[in-house]
Amino acid sequence: MVKSKIFLDSSLLISATLSSTGGSFYILTSPKLNELIDLYINEYVLEESTRVIKTKFKNRHGIVSNFFLLLGVSNLTILPNPPRKDVAALSKVINMDDAPILASALEHCTYLLTLDKDFLGGQTIDYADRNNLFIMSPKDFILLWS
Repeated sequence: MVKSKIFLDSSLLISATLSSTGGSFYILTSPKLNELIDLYINEYVLEESTRVIKTKFKNRHGIVSNFFLLLGVSNLTILPNPPRKDVAALSKVINMDDAPILASALEHCTYLLTLDKDFLGGQTIDYADRNNLFIMSPKDFILLWS
């Protein structure tokens, strides 16, 4: 059986680190889903997530350790960042902060899961659909796969 390839945005990783009861945590830790999907991020997502957790949530005891523990249990693959030309080409579709995420998802995966409203906007969704990438929230993904 071929597993579906799922790219995760940093918003999902951060949400999963902050709450073990939400859909983001479920996607990273569900044995049932693990049999059906492969999870991916790129170096950019890892760096962005780490920076946000270390700065915005520095007062939460053990948060950085929990973040890296969650990454370890999730068995996700970390891809290299996309070429700069691919990122630059997406500047008309999404802001430059999110372009490296979209570029990697387009190149490697079928789904991009995010909580970021910039990805869930009409122009970005339309572009992704035309390029065989489905962008959705963790909740919508879980509903689709359950």
